[in-house]
Amino acid sequence: RNNFIKHMTKTILLIEDEEVLQKAISEKLKAAGMKTVIFSNGDEAIEHLSKNTDLPNLIWLDYYLKGDLNGLGFLTQVKSNINTKSIPVIVVSNSASDSKVQNMLSLGANKYMLKAAHRLDEIIDHVKELTEA
Repeated sequence: RNNFIKHMTKTILLIEDEEVLQKAISEKLKAAGMKTVIFSNGDEAIEHLSKNTDLPNLIWLDYYLKGDLNGLGFLTQVKSNINTKSIPVIVVSNSASDSKVQNMLSLGANKYMLKAAHRLDEIIDHVKELTEA
C-alpha cells in the first residue's frame, strides 16, 4: 500500500534562487500533495537530473538564476536530452519580454508565467494540470 501511495505522489523539481519563494512554493506544492526537490541554480539541478533515474513529474523553472546556467540554458539542456525532454516545464519569471517568452516556448516549455501577474495558487493549478496527464 505504501508503495502505491509513494508512486502516486508527484515530484516537482523546483529551481528557484530566492529562498523566500522556494519556501512558499514548496509549502503550496506540499499542501497539494506533491513532493519538492529544490535547487537554487541550474547547474546543480542538471547534475541531479543526470545522476537520478527517478525523474520528476514536472520542472518549475525560474528564468533568472544565479550561476553559469540560466533558465534558458537549463531548458535547452533538458529538452535536448533523450531522458528528460518529455518532462513538462513551467517557466516562471518577472520578465514579460515577448522574445524571452517565445524563446522558452519554442524550446519546449509548456507554460511561461509571470510572477507578478499570477498568484501562486494559479501556478499550482497549472502544475496539477500538467502532472495529471
